[in-house]
Amino acid sequence: MNAFAALLAAAALAVGHQAGPPPVLEISYTGQTGHLRWLDARTLAPLARPAVDVGRYTLDAGFSPGGSTLVLASNEEDVAALRFVDLDAMRRAGGLPLGHGYVWSADWLEPHRLVVLVSGRNSETIVWVDPAARVVLGRKTVPGQVVSVARAPGGLVLLLSPRGEIGPATLAVADASGRLRSARLDQTWVGTVWPTGQADPMGVQRLAGLAVDPAGGHAYVLGAGEPWRRSSSQR
Repeated sequence: MNAFAALLAAAALAVGHQAGPPPVLEISYTGQTGHLRWLDARTLAPLARPAVDVGRYTLDAGFSPGGSTLVLASNEEDVAALRFVDLDAMRRAGGLPLGHGYVWSADWLEPHRLVVLVSGRNSETIVWVDPAARVVLGRKTVPGQVVSVARAPGGLVLLLSPRGEIGPATLAVADASGRLRSARLDQTWVGTVWPTGQADPMGVQRLAGLAVDPAGGHAYVLGAGEPWRRSSSQR
């Protein structure tokens, strides 16, 4: 029997005023079935609480602002979908299919707004979701290929490259209201190029670093040997 365990610290979800560290969540897999359960933070022993069968979903998403609901992302090939779990009752609380691809990130920016990045074969898409109604509110195609993702106050920050080439980077911000804003960074070049006509090609990749100041909402981009850039994610 093969089992894979994914642990996620859940300090904000401590029940009451317990002594010691709060419990942590685990998804353990047996075959194709995942089980979500609480563990003792010190011993990693299962606690005497119900477990939830979550199927082929992972902890790659996040908690609602109040910590009562967990959103999980599908790990099936070419299936972008979300599953919600009520952590107070420890039961499934619905799901939402998002189409083909896979969920890169799902950020609960506001109590009634999830911003989801879905990566497909030839494009990436931002999907705005109402988590209470379990409905898609809107979609917008990302203007480039995603290099890096970071969370900002009230938004999701994306560092993008031209698709299939090396060129000027683009910094994009998706906020909770449904806007997707972008700015080109002419002096920061990123991207990947693969040569054609070779059986085992060696590609060329150029990257840049992305960091976001959670207090001030400023995004910083730093390329190799290039001037660093600062941009506000809240304008």
